[in-house]
Amino acid sequence: MLEAPYLLVILALPFLGSLVSAFLPTRARTLAACALLICFYPSLADGQVVRHEVPWLPSLDLDLTLRLTGFSWLR
Repeated sequence: MLEAPYLLVILALPFLGSLVSAFLPTRARTLAACALLICFYPSLADGQVVRHEVPWLPSLDLDLTLRLTGFSWLR
C-alpha cells in the first residue's frame, strides 16, 4: 500500500507538469498522472480511504486535508 503523502504528489503534478510541459508531449503527462493514480487502486478496491493531513495554521487549528476514496475516483 502506498503512503498518503503521495496525494501531495498528485496535487503537485499540474504545477510540476507546467514547468516541463514544453518538453513533453501531452500523452506523456497524462500517462504519468494515471500511473500514479493506478498505484492507489489496491487500497481503494479494499474500501480504504487514502488520507493525508498537513498542519496549515496550527494556532487556529486548521489543517490541509487530502482524501481519495473510491467514489471520488469515479468522477
